[in-house]
Amino acid sequence: MSVVERQDQVDRLREMVSPGENLISRLGILGLDLTPELARLLPNLRSPNGVVIAGVASDAQAPSGLVPGDVIYAVNGDAVRTLADLRAAVDKLPASSSPVLQVGRQGQLRFVTVSVE
Repeated sequence: MSVVERQDQVDRLREMVSPGENLISRLGILGLDLTPELARLLPNLRSPNGVVIAGVASDAQAPSGLVPGDVIYAVNGDAVRTLADLRAAVDKLPASSSPVLQVGRQGQLRFVTVSVE
């Protein structure tokens, strides 16, 4: 009998990003639009729209509380359907602000406050 190691679904997300296209530097994350393909990898989603976190910066600038596999649904109550929406919402934030992100993680809805420069 052979044993095949199953690749973690979150690890697969990192293979789908390009830092140039998917980086949201003010949040310190790499994000992906939530597509039907990605939805199949992430069980118990709260909505079919949002931004999947594929990676988090490893330096001190990384926001606390966000992990790969989280799905961002809103910034300060404003819906985020795509990576472009997230960029626009983050770009509007004043320097040194602390927005509240509505985040889905493993079927649970969370509110995470992050610092942006």
